[in-house]
Amino acid sequence: MSKTYKFDSYLAEARPTDFALELSHDEMIVIGPPDVETMLKMDEARTARRMLELLCGDQYSKVYELIKHRHSGVLERLAKDMRAHFNLENEPSGGGRASSTS
Repeated sequence: MSKTYKFDSYLAEARPTDFALELSHDEMIVIGPPDVETMLKMDEARTARRMLELLCGDQYSKVYELIKHRHSGVLERLAKDMRAHFNLENEPSGGGRASSTS
């Protein structure tokens, strides 16, 4: 008999948190985790700008205004930290370890 996988296990294991970018003691940009559609679009993204748009979602314009005149290393570090925070570096899209039953 082949293994079966429980969809509820995928939902239980996927507990993403927001990415909070502190600008000052009382100002923060909060970026929500990407959904599946965004992840698929990120996989197809060909430019750094598009990847940043997808990572930042509705907060893109705030983030862009903050970094657009900075050294390119700022973008690289920010994108790297966001990918790490959302666990986008470790497993390919669609990967996961949902519990199986035999």
